[in-house]
Amino acid sequence: MMEDSNAGKTENWFVKLHIYFPLVVALGEGVTFLVLIDEFYKKSHEVSTHVFFAILLFLLITTCGFAFYYIRKSNRYHKDINTLNTEKQALIAKDKKNEMYKLAFKEINHAYLHIHKLNRTKGSTKDYVTALSNFCTHIADTFKNITGDECCVCIKYTSFVNTENSKSGEQEIAVKTLCRDVRSFHDRGNQDNGSVHLLKHNTDFEEVFKKITEQHNKCYFSNSLPKVHIYENTSFIKYGEESHKPFGQYTKPDERSKAWKLPYRSTIVAPICPDVDERKKGEENKYVQGFLCIDSKKEEIFDLITDVEIILGCAYGLYNIVTEFKKLIEEEETQQLKT
Repeated sequence: MMEDSNAGKTENWFVKLHIYFPLVVALGEGVTFLVLIDEFYKKSHEVSTHVFFAILLFLLITTCGFAFYYIRKSNRYHKDINTLNTEKQALIAKDKKNEMYKLAFKEINHAYLHIHKLNRTKGSTKDYVTALSNFCTHIADTFKNITGDECCVCIKYTSFVNTENSKSGEQEIAVKTLCRDVRSFHDRGNQDNGSVHLLKHNTDFEEVFKKITEQHNKCYFSNSLPKVHIYENTSFIKYGEESHKPFGQYTKPDERSKAWKLPYRSTIVAPICPDVDERKKGEENKYVQGFLCIDSKKEEIFDLITDVEIILGCAYGLYNIVTEFKKLIEEEETQQLKT
């Protein structure tokens, strides 16, 4: 690596020498011209001497003009070369990413093997958590290959809860963590530790839910959460903030970025629900079983088109399995109440 750096510096030095050499020559001629004037021109009154110095002056002016023209053209040429190299590197990176997308389908197939096996054998809630955690790990590995950076994946499921602010006993929608990929499980844990994460206090979940009520299958997508004007997230409290909405309306993006405490800055959140044609207007609460979420600590990491389609497709494929999991949870809770 050090040798490549030294070679690059040497190459840049030769390029600069190549560009500015004509100017050096012109300056040399100018100095020579001034010396000759001082030594000969002032002491001589012959016409031939005047003609000689006139020709010499013309050559000096011509050389200087050529030098400046050459430098300008050379700078433009090298700028064009640098632009072409940048575009070439971008194309190479794009081709590499396209190759990663091809490999992604293989990884996603492995992810669904755990789901299909569970569909055939059924099992306990623990079996569901294990299978879905393996699913999340495969999806996280897929996007690590695509983006080149660590990505975290989790599955959330919806639940109705009573809150102090509930009107006349009306329940509100809460979002609970079902599972995470193996790596983020060690960093963030798999449980909500008694915290109630209301859907209405989380910008991403609420916006996805609103889109579903409008009969759309759309994700919440942000490649720079600190730049979102008013972003609410109940996890802010877990990471040391006093509120799920720690930033005021007039907080500048730079200030939000510096004070940001969440372990991720980019995210895609997709609904786990039936296709648009299978839904009935006004029964959104019934159909939204949960959310598939992926995030990264880096900004500008996800692709708005391809990555969103992948996450949407994966989320759609989880609908039946998450629905079954929720039924098991309800059965276990009912059984506990009886005993």
